[in-house]
Amino acid sequence: MEKYKHILTRLGFTSYESSVYLSLLANGAKNISDIARDTGHHRPLVYKIIRTLREQGYIITVPSKEKRTLYYVSDPKLLLIALEDIERQSRPLIEELGHIYHLRGDRPKLSIRE
Repeated sequence: MEKYKHILTRLGFTSYESSVYLSLLANGAKNISDIARDTGHHRPLVYKIIRTLREQGYIITVPSKEKRTLYYVSDPKLLLIALEDIERQSRPLIEELGHIYHLRGDRPKLSIRE
């Protein structure tokens, strides 16, 4: 699971958000108490994390016959959309940085010797 946490962190997830997301992904629909127990996080923190991940579209509410609300992970393909968004937002910045790089004349010259 650590490799998944690393990827999620690079996509902007906090460590806590990653653990909740991965717990729901692995275990299916759960209520807040179950998520708190599975992740070891306190319930108030889990409520906050669920709210954040729901706002981002990564977690959805599923109907339950019980009075408790159940939460489920949305399709992980949404993570690709987030990655594409990061790339789209980063491209102009990287182009600007490249422009600044090429304007500087004091770059070291590299040569390859055999």
